[in-house]
Amino acid sequence: ETIYLYSAFLSGGYVKDGQFMSLGIFGSNLTAEMAGSERALNEMTKARKYRIIGAVSGFVATAVQIASIVIYLRDRDYVSKLGFQIATIGVGGVAGMLSMGFNRMAMGTTNRAVWLYNRDVMTGQLRFKTEETRGW
Repeated sequence: ETIYLYSAFLSGGYVKDGQFMSLGIFGSNLTAEMAGSERALNEMTKARKYRIIGAVSGFVATAVQIASIVIYLRDRDYVSKLGFQIATIGVGGVAGMLSMGFNRMAMGTTNRAVWLYNRDVMTGQLRFKTEETRGW
Protein backbone atom coordinates (compact mmCIF):
# COMPACT_ATOMS: atom_id res chain seq x y z
CA GLU A 1 0.00 0.00 0.00
CA THR A 2 2.96 2.39 0.28
CA ILE A 3 3.71 4.89 -2.46
CA TYR A 4 6.87 6.38 -3.89
CA LEU A 5 7.35 9.13 -6.43
CA TYR A 6 9.28 8.83 -9.66
CA SER A 7 10.10 11.35 -12.33
CA ALA A 8 11.07 11.10 -15.95
CA PHE A 9 12.31 13.76 -18.35
CA LEU A 10 8.92 15.26 -19.24
CA SER A 11 6.59 13.44 -16.88
CA GLY A 12 6.22 12.27 -13.36
CA GLY A 13 4.15 9.85 -11.42
CA TYR A 14 4.03 7.50 -8.51
CA VAL A 15 4.32 3.78 -7.94
CA LYS A 16 1.91 1.76 -5.83
CA ASP A 17 1.75 -2.03 -5.77
CA GLY A 18 4.42 -2.14 -8.47
CA GLN A 19 2.29 -0.15 -10.94
CA PHE A 20 3.41 3.14 -12.43
CA MET A 21 0.64 5.72 -12.31
CA SER A 22 0.36 9.30 -13.49
CA LEU A 23 0.14 12.09 -10.93
CA GLY A 24 -2.80 13.54 -12.85
CA ILE A 25 -3.58 17.17 -13.48
CA PHE A 26 -1.88 19.11 -10.68
CA GLY A 27 -1.57 15.86 -8.68
CA SER A 28 -5.26 14.91 -8.74
CA ASN A 29 -4.66 11.14 -9.12
CA LEU A 30 -2.24 11.07 -6.20
CA THR A 31 -4.62 13.13 -4.08
CA ALA A 32 -7.41 10.63 -4.71
CA GLU A 33 -5.05 7.79 -3.76
CA MET A 34 -4.35 9.40 -0.38
CA ALA A 35 -8.01 9.81 0.59
CA GLY A 36 -7.59 7.83 3.84
CA SER A 37 -4.86 10.01 5.34
CA GLU A 38 -6.08 13.42 6.46
CA ARG A 39 -2.59 14.84 7.04
CA ALA A 40 -1.40 13.70 3.62
CA LEU A 41 -4.50 15.20 1.99
CA ASN A 42 -3.80 18.56 3.64
CA GLU A 43 -0.26 18.54 2.24
CA MET A 44 -1.50 17.52 -1.23
CA THR A 45 -3.98 20.41 -1.16
CA LYS A 46 -1.08 22.80 -0.52
CA ALA A 47 0.98 21.12 -3.26
CA ARG A 48 -1.89 21.50 -5.74
CA LYS A 49 -2.12 25.25 -5.00
CA TYR A 50 1.64 25.62 -5.45
CA ARG A 51 1.53 23.70 -8.76
CA ILE A 52 -1.26 25.91 -10.09
CA ILE A 53 0.57 29.12 -9.11
CA GLY A 54 3.78 27.74 -10.64
CA ALA A 55 2.01 26.89 -13.90
CA VAL A 56 0.32 30.28 -14.14
CA SER A 57 3.50 32.23 -13.42
CA GLY A 58 5.41 30.07 -15.91
CA PHE A 59 2.77 30.84 -18.54
CA VAL A 60 3.04 34.57 -17.76
CA ALA A 61 6.84 34.44 -18.08
CA THR A 62 6.60 32.73 -21.45
CA ALA A 63 3.88 35.07 -22.73
CA VAL A 64 5.82 38.19 -21.71
CA GLN A 65 9.00 36.97 -23.38
CA ILE A 66 7.19 36.03 -26.61
CA ALA A 67 5.33 39.37 -26.66
CA SER A 68 8.63 41.18 -26.14
CA ILE A 69 10.22 39.44 -29.11
CA VAL A 70 7.19 40.03 -31.37
CA ILE A 71 6.95 43.73 -30.48
CA TYR A 72 10.68 44.18 -30.97
CA LEU A 73 10.62 42.54 -34.39
CA ARG A 74 7.52 44.40 -35.58
CA ASP A 75 8.49 47.91 -34.41
CA ARG A 76 12.23 48.39 -34.63
CA ASP A 77 11.93 52.20 -34.43
CA TYR A 78 10.19 52.23 -31.06
CA VAL A 79 11.56 55.26 -29.14
CA SER A 80 11.96 53.77 -25.67
CA LYS A 81 12.94 50.33 -26.90
CA LEU A 82 15.68 49.89 -24.29
CA GLY A 83 13.30 50.68 -21.41
CA PHE A 84 10.72 48.32 -22.84
CA GLN A 85 13.26 45.54 -23.21
CA ILE A 86 14.52 45.98 -19.66
CA ALA A 87 10.94 45.97 -18.33
CA THR A 88 9.96 42.80 -20.20
CA ILE A 89 13.16 41.03 -19.19
CA GLY A 90 12.48 42.00 -15.57
CA VAL A 91 8.83 40.95 -15.59
CA GLY A 92 9.58 37.71 -17.44
CA GLY A 93 12.51 36.93 -15.16
CA VAL A 94 10.54 37.53 -11.99
CA ALA A 95 7.63 35.42 -13.26
CA GLY A 96 10.06 32.65 -14.25
CA MET A 97 11.72 32.67 -10.82
CA LEU A 98 8.31 32.57 -9.13
CA SER A 99 7.35 29.62 -11.30
CA MET A 100 10.51 27.75 -10.42
CA GLY A 101 10.11 28.50 -6.71
CA PHE A 102 6.48 27.43 -6.56
CA ASN A 103 7.23 24.24 -8.50
CA ARG A 104 9.97 23.39 -5.99
CA MET A 105 7.60 24.08 -3.11
CA ALA A 106 5.01 21.83 -4.75
CA MET A 107 7.49 18.98 -5.10
CA GLY A 108 8.62 19.32 -1.49
CA THR A 109 5.06 19.38 -0.25
CA THR A 110 4.19 16.36 -2.40
CA ASN A 111 7.16 14.48 -0.94
CA ARG A 112 6.00 15.36 2.55
CA ALA A 113 2.44 14.17 1.71
CA VAL A 114 3.78 10.84 0.43
CA TRP A 115 5.89 10.45 3.57
CA LEU A 116 2.85 11.16 5.79
CA TYR A 117 0.72 8.71 3.80
CA ASN A 118 3.36 5.99 4.03
CA ARG A 119 3.76 6.63 7.77
CA ASP A 120 0.01 6.24 8.25
CA VAL A 121 0.04 3.00 6.22
CA MET A 122 2.97 1.55 8.16
CA THR A 123 1.57 2.45 11.59
CA GLY A 124 -1.94 1.23 10.77
CA GLN A 125 -3.51 4.66 11.22
CA LEU A 126 -4.80 4.80 7.64
CA ARG A 127 -8.51 4.34 7.20
CA PHE A 128 -8.60 2.18 4.09
CA LYS A 129 -11.04 3.35 1.52
CA THR A 130 -14.04 1.45 0.28
CA GLU A 131 -15.07 1.62 -3.35
CA GLU A 132 -17.81 4.19 -2.56
CA THR A 133 -15.48 6.66 -0.83
CA ARG A 134 -12.82 6.32 -3.48
CA GLY A 135 -15.16 7.32 -6.28
CA TRP A 136 -15.00 4.14 -8.37
